[in-house]
Amino acid sequence: MGRENMEDFTSFSVLLETWEAATNYLYYLSNTEVDTIEIAKLLGWVSKHSDKNRSDHNVLINTTARAANGALKLIKAGYHTHADFEGLHITAVRHLVDRAQSLMNQADRTAETQNLPAETLEKAKIQIAKGVRKTAQQSREGKLATDHLAYTISRILPSSIHRWVKR
Repeated sequence: MGRENMEDFTSFSVLLETWEAATNYLYYLSNTEVDTIEIAKLLGWVSKHSDKNRSDHNVLINTTARAANGALKLIKAGYHTHADFEGLHITAVRHLVDRAQSLMNQADRTAETQNLPAETLEKAKIQIAKGVRKTAQQSREGKLATDHLAYTISRILPSSIHRWVKR
């Protein structure tokens, strides 16, 4: 990945393909699902944890790994395609996928507690994905600041979805 003045200038699409290839490679070696941290370690997309007294791992996945992992999960689930994330900065993708996953998790919990049918839950997740796509497009067009992406996804969801998820 190239850097100039501490800014990334590698396309997120290239980073996503790199993450996907590493995921597939480690899966091929182990024939089981691989922990996110192991993929990040392979690529060097980790940072040191600030608490040196932690008894668990002393490294965390970095922003690039978090964005690529979240995007790949949404792609594999069928809610997005690689093209949905083209032309976006890593930080923008991270905001988008974090919010999408949070909203989908909230929808899962709501569906479970209210015993809602699977098709209703799937419709809600499709609407969330549409909100992410629309927000990503607005970001690509320069209409939204990166800090506003997560809020914008919730704001543009249809009112029928707002009962599923909390802002």
